[in-house]
Amino acid sequence: MTEFPLSPIESEELAAAVFAPWPVSRWDIRRYGDEERALAQIGDEPQWDRALITSVRARNQTSGTVTLRVGADTRGPNRGVPAIVDAVIDRAYESLNVADAVIALVAERASSSISVRTFTGAQALFHGHFVGPEHEEAQALLFGETVVVDAAWHPVHIEHRHLLGCIVRESSTGERFIVADDRPRVTRDLSVVADGTDDAPVAMTIDRLEIRETAPTRHAGAMRQDLAGVWRLTHGRHVEVETDEQADFTAWLDGRDDPDAAVRRTSGDGPTPITARIELTIRPDGSFFEVSDGTSTNAVDFFDDEGVLVELGVAFHGCLTTHGGRDYLLTHDGPAWDSVARGDDPEIVEEVVRTGDQLTRVQNVVIDGLYRERITLTYERIGAAAPSSRSAFAGH
Repeated sequence: MTEFPLSPIESEELAAAVFAPWPVSRWDIRRYGDEERALAQIGDEPQWDRALITSVRARNQTSGTVTLRVGADTRGPNRGVPAIVDAVIDRAYESLNVADAVIALVAERASSSISVRTFTGAQALFHGHFVGPEHEEAQALLFGETVVVDAAWHPVHIEHRHLLGCIVRESSTGERFIVADDRPRVTRDLSVVADGTDDAPVAMTIDRLEIRETAPTRHAGAMRQDLAGVWRLTHGRHVEVETDEQADFTAWLDGRDDPDAAVRRTSGDGPTPITARIELTIRPDGSFFEVSDGTSTNAVDFFDDEGVLVELGVAFHGCLTTHGGRDYLLTHDGPAWDSVARGDDPEIVEEVVRTGDQLTRVQNVVIDGLYRERITLTYERIGAAAPSSRSAFAGH
């Protein structure tokens, strides 16, 4: 953490704006028509004691949050922040000259004090959380409060994700680390940085680590074919065909080709070899998870379990279901179990077919009821899946 220096004049102007009534946000003015109507709808500004304005810049995107303390209570604002706050935050970012950072402005009314603090590296990952135990802890630290986070520790699981910036601890020593990865790798480890340091990340196996999150929920599934095993992704192909409002979208989702549709975009004339280590594990109980070595590979697009078009290797966990004698992949928090489609838009029907030690996985996709895409992934079996263990998971 570094204190961002403010000139005496800038500090005085910043304090005058922050401790004065805040302006109505532009969004509320547009929503209600004008400032007068907006004020009548949103009501008076909370008379806060302390304010924390946090700005996070990561992966070329900037987001922010405002937390107000009113006595022991915490609430959000009903106004926009003063323009000078945005200007100071922009200057703080410019002074750092790094891609990812966090800027935190802390104001206390009783002492009329304001400080602007900057965080980079692992500390920026930690302070970039807007929810969960890390958010509670970061707020307490910035407000100068005693850190008390009422959250139990649980083993890190291979299916945990969205871990970037989370606090983990070594199960035998209690030493704390900040996670520098979004999810465990295929090698069942995470890159972590010792908490409170600027050390380089080191790899630690997840069986040594605990986190203040419960294990991911998972469901058992069903499969007609014998698909249990560990499968290594070897090839992939992505095809998008020209739009046609009269096309048979049901046939496309069923995996049938449209011989009259011209190819609009493709990853190549044939399957593209995948060099990254990406492995799909299907358990005997019909649940599955997919992890990678973290190597970036955008040779072939892929729809993740949230229906977002991403690069191959993004974690994908779920369960199988059987319909009409065919096997399909669903997400754990997917649609009703009598459906093989996951999501309404995009609508995705994802089938898996085994031929010996080869597995073909096909994503048939319709977007906006108009655009048709198909991703075909080929895997080779490299091992047997470990027996299912229900006790290690939440859910049913």
